[in-house]
Amino acid sequence: MLTGDADMVLYAAAANLRPLEAVEDMAAILETGKNVVSCSVVPLVFPDAVDAAFTEPLREAARAGGASFFTTGIDTGFANDVLPLVLSGVSRVVESVRVSEISNYATYPDKSAVYENLGFGKPPEVTPFAATTGVFTFGWGPVLHQLAAGLGVQIDHIDERVDRVAAAESFDTPTGHIAAGTIAAMRSTLTGYV
Repeated sequence: MLTGDADMVLYAAAANLRPLEAVEDMAAILETGKNVVSCSVVPLVFPDAVDAAFTEPLREAARAGGASFFTTGIDTGFANDVLPLVLSGVSRVVESVRVSEISNYATYPDKSAVYENLGFGKPPEVTPFAATTGVFTFGWGPVLHQLAAGLGVQIDHIDERVDRVAAAESFDTPTGHIAAGTIAAMRSTLTGYV
């Protein structure tokens, strides 16, 4: 791929647990002069709010290769950021913006994401990757900054909250068993203050 004659490479590798490695991969592609479109390192939808350790290797590689880089998606990249900004255009005054995403992971095809990364079916005292402080702010914090920038304001600080609920009784889902007393639901909330 790196030696081929493609103009553009779509980089869609799983990167939730390896974002810096994914940045290295994409930088290597950019250095060869190939443009990169990606949905892998989600925070890069708004690079102005992302740590330079993630953005600078891509900027430098794009300059060196004379290439461009674009991150997009649906979860971030449209529904959580672009669409609310578009909808704000029909309002005279915007006092607050609330974006909600509700997912039923009972049929989610990636079992490791459901049971390991999100911690469903685990005892409440086990803190999975997704419930670790800072994970949601890293992934979706740039969305709040993008919304604020689009509305002409600046975020002063972001509060992150993750609530998890244990199952009152055991039940089965298409992807596995949730025992009574283990985690069956999770809500993450990011609140940006201007």
